[in-house]
Amino acid sequence: MRVPLQGWARPRISQQFAQALDRRELPRGARTFSIPSLWITADDSTAGSRTLRYMSLIPRADLRRRGVSDGEVRAAVRSGSIVPVRRGVYVDPATTDLSDDRTRRLLELRAAVLSSDSDLVVSHSSAALVHGIDLWPDIDRRAHLTANRSGGGRAGTSRVVHASPLHPDDVTTVDGVRVTSLARTVVDLACSRPFESSVCSGDAALRRTSADDLAATLARAHGRRGIDRARRAIAFMDGGAESVGESQSRVYLHRHGLPAPALQCDVLDERGRFVGRPDFLFDGVIGEFDGLAKYREYGDAADVVIAEKLREDRLRSLEWRIERWTWNDLATSALADRLRAALTAAEGRAPLGSTRRHGTVANCGEVRVQDGNRA
Repeated sequence: MRVPLQGWARPRISQQFAQALDRRELPRGARTFSIPSLWITADDSTAGSRTLRYMSLIPRADLRRRGVSDGEVRAAVRSGSIVPVRRGVYVDPATTDLSDDRTRRLLELRAAVLSSDSDLVVSHSSAALVHGIDLWPDIDRRAHLTANRSGGGRAGTSRVVHASPLHPDDVTTVDGVRVTSLARTVVDLACSRPFESSVCSGDAALRRTSADDLAATLARAHGRRGIDRARRAIAFMDGGAESVGESQSRVYLHRHGLPAPALQCDVLDERGRFVGRPDFLFDGVIGEFDGLAKYREYGDAADVVIAEKLREDRLRSLEWRIERWTWNDLATSALADRLRAALTAAEGRAPLGSTRRHGTVANCGEVRVQDGNRA
């Protein structure tokens, strides 16, 4: 049974063009695959059979093989029936939400993979996109790919090909795309991006991979360009940071010479009852980063603000000093001065109740490298 594409047969497109798109049939002996997918297999509950539906990326070469002329393709683009994602690759807007930036970028990346040599592996910031790891700052929209060789990398306006040996453990598959593993992606970014940016992505990755995997990957990267910078960044990464803002706060505290706070700690009252789990815990001082996202994500904003106020009141009743900051505070030294004053005031005054480590998160502070030195 043929499943026609919605939104293709529009008045300004010829009947030949519409029929060519509707006559998709999987060649004998071919297999289905997902990303970068030209075909997927779908259940047809009505017919009780398996049907094949052409979705996602539409390469110009595929249209040409089916007799669709360049003029008809241009007419389809003008009418909005198809939208160019990359030169020679299109998408059907009726089946894809192009208003979502991440979806659009993934399509652009799939198009780049489709147009590249099959032995290239998605890597660096593109791999972070595939894995769902946020980058900061996220300004490079080029497709980053890695070739498994020692030399011959090249960079263009829309694609960067890195040349670097790939261990079998460095490559995985996500939705049909060959992509560097989370650990290898962290090492690649740490070798090529500033300390703060590397820590932000590494903290996020450590919530989904282990410090041991990262240490092994780092050891295999011995001698790579940027490896010393990567060692410093990876030694500082901590999966306890739950957002980019918290990761940047950690870097801010470190650069201003403040003591490293504990992360993921529960605060208990005198009877051992849970009171709260703050972002940062110092001796006698609680630090909270207000990125404002939590007021949007956890229900009605007014209710969240009231609950946060009640929680803070309970913490203060246990004689904890509380300091809050936002993105703007991370741009000046005033926050560091405020925290130093709070820490000084809290000296010799232990809060009531107790604290305990919450859960198990990866911390790379003890990662060691091949030469036996602390990273």
